[in-house]
Amino acid sequence: MLYHPFNLQLSAGQEVGRSCILITIGGKNVMLDCGMHMGFNDERRFPDFSYITQKGKLDDFIDCVIISHFHLDHCGALPYMTEMIGYNGPIYMTIPTKAIVPVLLEDFRKVQVKYRSDPHIFTSNMIKDCMNKVKTVSLHEELMGDFNMTPDRHLGPAEIDRCRPDVLISESTYATTIRDSKRARERDFLKKVHDCINNGGKVLIPVFALGRAQELCILLESYWERMNLSIPIYVSKGMAEKAVDYYKLFVTWTSEKIKKTFVKRNMFDFKHVLPFDDSFADNPGPMVVFATPGMLHSGQSLKIFKKWATNEKNMVIMPGYCVQGTVGSKLIAGIRKLDLENGTTLDVKLSVEYMSFSAHADSKGIVQLIRNCDPRHVLFVHGEESKMEFLKQKVEPIPVLKPRNGQNVAVNTIPSIVIETSQELLKNPLSNFTHPLDPDKFQATLFVDRNLKSIELLRSDEVLKRMEWQPHPVEFIVEVGVCAGGINSLLEQIQKELVERGRFRCNFKSGSTDLIIDNEVILSVYSEKQLRMVFQRGRIVYYSRIPGEMPIFTIITNKKTVSKDFHRLLTELLADLLGKPKECSRSQSSVECDLLLNNKFSLLI
Repeated sequence: MLYHPFNLQLSAGQEVGRSCILITIGGKNVMLDCGMHMGFNDERRFPDFSYITQKGKLDDFIDCVIISHFHLDHCGALPYMTEMIGYNGPIYMTIPTKAIVPVLLEDFRKVQVKYRSDPHIFTSNMIKDCMNKVKTVSLHEELMGDFNMTPDRHLGPAEIDRCRPDVLISESTYATTIRDSKRARERDFLKKVHDCINNGGKVLIPVFALGRAQELCILLESYWERMNLSIPIYVSKGMAEKAVDYYKLFVTWTSEKIKKTFVKRNMFDFKHVLPFDDSFADNPGPMVVFATPGMLHSGQSLKIFKKWATNEKNMVIMPGYCVQGTVGSKLIAGIRKLDLENGTTLDVKLSVEYMSFSAHADSKGIVQLIRNCDPRHVLFVHGEESKMEFLKQKVEPIPVLKPRNGQNVAVNTIPSIVIETSQELLKNPLSNFTHPLDPDKFQATLFVDRNLKSIELLRSDEVLKRMEWQPHPVEFIVEVGVCAGGINSLLEQIQKELVERGRFRCNFKSGSTDLIIDNEVILSVYSEKQLRMVFQRGRIVYYSRIPGEMPIFTIITNKKTVSKDFHRLLTELLADLLGKPKECSRSQSSVECDLLLNNKFSLLI
């Protein structure tokens, strides 16, 4: 049976930023991320929710929202969606993401109000009300917004099992970029910074508050210590300081190296990195400043840049991706005469360096993730169309989709269920691989936990141990009508048929009251209205429930004492000789069953 997951690309379709994807799977509509675009200063910065509905509440069309991480291009539109458009459903994040998101949103709001007097921005109360809808989840779900296959100083590499999903939704920001080795990039970065401050210049490094800022601070901190430098290193006061506090708080979520050294020394306790005040920008002498935001589109970083841009000694290092329309993207493109707001222009004379320390994977990392994951389809988002096309050729023959904003995509999938099995269950067939398993014999028990989170295939003794059950004999009952007065002839017929059909050894003499089958089963006639079949642990009883009714022939057997061939032949034989059974009942419940009955009979377990 084919399922058709529905994907509506609200944003980040053939563009970077404003990540927002709506998928439909299993009858549920799930939104992945809800970010903003840093290149716009009006409502265009937010996803276009009219693609979902132009009338009515979003609650009627969205079951939940999942936020992958705290970058504003993945979470920045949440207050707009919940408080201004209207969504009251659940929003899921990890614990650190929930702690950091409101801080970043509030910082962004303050910048927009202070520097732009933005009428479209949400309020502080809207941010608080939005966060009240958030539910936290653990870090065991396979959802990554931005990923990097190369480990950082503060985070480990992205890892994912070979899960072979039907669809892998992957970012493609650096789809055509292959970076130098991380060590080479770090050496180049340190050399450029050192050369600039040695010449008396100032270095501006625009960053977002969390992620690259801490990574580069750790790098400079260790270099300053090693080179015994005293030039001040500053980070934006307030926001970046809070970011360091959060990294200390959630140190257990960082790389193994930092966790191991945390007890002796927290790598985020910087000795040479100090908080920055706006007045420091006019101080004489060299300095290094990490300022937010990272794309030079507003805020403190743009303010400092305007002051330092006309001095040839100074330098700006762009360590990450900048979306089109921002000052950062224009500088990277080589533009040195900038048209700013209010009709002003700025001649840029400082040195501009683009050195990628982005959290996004490069082309090699994206291909590596796809090969590790081994998906049946790939859907590229968060990248430019031309770069997606380049990457598509790298991952063929895997089918690749690259939808535009507002475009619907349907993917045919074959549902699969992952069932784990125990080593003990595998040992027997592996040790006897020359003998194929009997398809009619009971082999294992399908064990489903109460929360439906796992399905296991276990041996019966493993199930009993897991459930703390005790084994017990199992009895099966089949009742058929018998014409009164024909017991002896019935025994003779049973003997004849069993010998012919199943080659069972039967000992029966005409006129006798006993029929012995394979020295295990005994059919005994007690009277004209009573026939008993005796096993080691079972019995057959012939009786009449109500006087005057047709007698009932009842078979009660223990499955472990008689072979399945005997059960099958006997029930088929009785069906042929006696007709359809009048009723079927049970005497005990069962954990397992391998008794095969003719389809004329019913079996209750």
